[in-house]
Amino acid sequence: MTRKKCPYCTFDSKTHMGADFISGKPIDRHFEEKIESWDGMNWEYATYIYFYAGLFHLETDFPDNECYERTYTHTVIEYCPKCGRNLRDEKERAVKP
Repeated sequence: MTRKKCPYCTFDSKTHMGADFISGKPIDRHFEEKIESWDGMNWEYATYIYFYAGLFHLETDFPDNECYERTYTHTVIEYCPKCGRNLRDEKERAVKP
């Protein structure tokens, strides 16, 4: 995987998201809706980079240990944790929010 082709920090122009670190699959609106509408049986985990308001965030979304609710984190990052690419240098080429 080259840094220019890393699926985790190459963003979809509609969702502003990279690939899911857990499944390796692209995050799309269907997946986003699925994790937001939990049906009580099908927990979904997701960790991905999201470009918003000129900043890159490492987003995590997973059930808590007791499966009562979801736990979210939003951490501003400067480098892709997968390939190490400096995302600050990619701002101009990244999708505009």
